[in-house]
This record gives sequence, C-alpha cells and structure tokens, in this order.
Amino acid sequence: GRVTGFIVEVDGRAAELAPGQILEIMAGSLVKMVALKSDVGLPPGVVMNLRGFVPPDKRLNNDGEDRGATADSGRDLRPEFSAGGRGQEYTLNAEVGKTVLASAVLKIIRPRLESVTFAVDGRTRTLKPGERAGLPAGAAVTVTEIRLADGLSLSRPRYTLGGRPCPAALPQTLTMPAFAVNLAVFNGETLAGKVTWSPR
Repeated sequence: GRVTGFIVEVDGRAAELAPGQILEIMAGSLVKMVALKSDVGLPPGVVMNLRGFVPPDKRLNNDGEDRGATADSGRDLRPEFSAGGRGQEYTLNAEVGKTVLASAVLKIIRPRLESVTFAVDGRTRTLKPGERAGLPAGAAVTVTEIRLADGLSLSRPRYTLGGRPCPAALPQTLTMPAFAVNLAVFNGETLAGKVTWSPR
C-alpha cells in the first residue's frame, strides 16, 4: 500500500497534505496528528511521526507514533530536529521501523507584530512594536486593529496588558492604568510583539 496523504488538524481545522507537500502554519498554532491515508491497507507497524515532537506521555518511551497527539508549534517542537536546525521546517513521516514510506513538511511561520491601532479621547493612534505612547491614566483606550507583518492573521489570538490577559475579540476597550504597561500580542503562547503605554 502507498501512503497518499497525511491528515492533521490545525487549530481544530482539518487539513490534508499530499506526500512532498509543505503546509505553512503560524507558530503557536496547535497541530493534531490525525491519520494517514493510503490507497490500500498499510503494512502493520506504520507510524505517523512528526520529527522533533515527542508527546508528553511518551517522553520515557517514544515509539514515534504521534497519531492522536497535539503539538503546540510554538513550544513543543525541538529545533535540532528541523531542516538545518533552523526551527522552521519539520518533517512529518509515515514510517515502518527505519523505513520512511512518505513524508510532508510543516513550515512554521513566526508571527511578527506590525502595528497596534487604538483610539483614546476620539483620537486614533498607531504604534509599531517597541514604540511607546503616553496616555492619560484612567482613560478608556479602544484597541481597534492589530496587524501582523506579511498580511498574516493570528490563528489563536491572545493579548495581555501588563501581563494580565485581555479578551481577544476586537475592538476591545481597556482602561489605562496609572503605571507603564506593555500591550503584548501572542499567537497561542508565541509572542508576536508588544507596544508600551505609559501614563502622562
């Protein structure tokens, strides 16, 4: 039997990769290894192995079978097993013993914050990562848009203000505290960037 595809779920959405295909996913996305597809039955002992990922329950005895396991692509993949050790391209294999029957690639794209747009006292302002805005303490600050570089979108948006979680739906109105805080933008656990608000 030939392996004709790899079925994964990325943040709950099913995706099928043909052998040799590259699937781009954003760091911080959750990738579940679901199944292998084949034209006829596969030989016994075939495993679906995402190289560089060891499911938590297999740290002591890793048999290479990752079906049913979910990897946080921002945290659970070991860069030394990626192509060239760069932490970007990870091979998804169908294997029997040491023999690879087919493989595809997960390419991890790092989210990079481009800008945060917000309105305060009827004025709209845009900050780039690392920039700082002076805002009146106690002011209502409405975050209207968060843009990522390369036109990407967060698959698991998460924001914190001063380290405290904020609701992820935009627009979102936050109260400016009396001390400087970072508004940090994440995809899952992976930081995309942050801007600083300080009281004036």
